[in-house]
Amino acid sequence: MNSDVKELGSVSSGTTGLEETVGQSQEEDPSFDEVVPPFNQSNFLLGSLHSTRFRVQRPFQVIVERGPDGFVAEIRSIKEFGAGDTWSEAIRNLQRAVDELAAELFAERDRLGTDLSETLRILEAHLTKVW
Repeated sequence: MNSDVKELGSVSSGTTGLEETVGQSQEEDPSFDEVVPPFNQSNFLLGSLHSTRFRVQRPFQVIVERGPDGFVAEIRSIKEFGAGDTWSEAIRNLQRAVDELAAELFAERDRLGTDLSETLRILEAHLTKVW
């Protein structure tokens, strides 16, 4: 595994996965959601969508960039992103976006064009449908 890439098994409102990076938990600091990695871009593997519809079987490579208006988390292979005022909010929004995209593409698979069929193929390599 690339040393610049961290594996993040899950991100939820209760934990951001930053405990290892910043060495503190939400219980220790109520403003934890505002704590971000000390850099403008981070790469990691996203291993959970917190979805009742899909389970991640192969983690997604995610890039999070910090900009003047907040954070953008992106999975470039499927051209999907989530934005937010905080690092955690961007990740949560990305998880929701991937869940919605996957649900729509799985449901409409017979009507997809070439580009969306390729996106569905990538999603199928990463996700298992549980509903």
